[in-house]
Amino acid sequence: DNDDSTPEDERTVSWADHRKVKSEAASLRKRLKAALSGKPEKGSKDDDADDDVATLRQKLKAKEDREEELMVQIRQRDARDSVMQAISGSDENTRYRAISGPAVWDLIKSDLEIDDDGTVLNLGDVLRNAKKKYPELFYAAHQSADGNNGGGDKKGKKASSFMNDQIRRIAGR
Repeated sequence: DNDDSTPEDERTVSWADHRKVKSEAASLRKRLKAALSGKPEKGSKDDDADDDVATLRQKLKAKEDREEELMVQIRQRDARDSVMQAISGSDENTRYRAISGPAVWDLIKSDLEIDDDGTVLNLGDVLRNAKKKYPELFYAAHQSADGNNGGGDKKGKKASSFMNDQIRRIAGR
């Protein structure tokens, strides 16, 4: 799933990266709390002992910002994966099968409502609006050549019996 529409950092970011940064932020919070109380943290490294409160706060802010950035990237990636699955036509629902997945993604990504788990809340509505506004980006829905009436007329006759009746009538039978 490494097409050109996905930025490199979105492809490589993982939950493990997020957990690592979150753990580092938790460690910094403990160190900051210990520094504020005047008690050194047990098991702290010697090079960390020189960190003053201001430095710890800066490091913590940077870790928290990175943690939030990773969460946004993970949610965005998960949402993108959901959209691509929905528009790929690989499942039974081919109503919104896109000709160009990346083009549709670029078109709709700003309209998506994404929850904290990366689940897209309004995907159906956004795809419906996109298909209505830009039908050239989507394949036409598959329909049978007979307009889904079983290959016959509107009265329920199948095409083969209907055709035979027409031929008999023309032949004068």
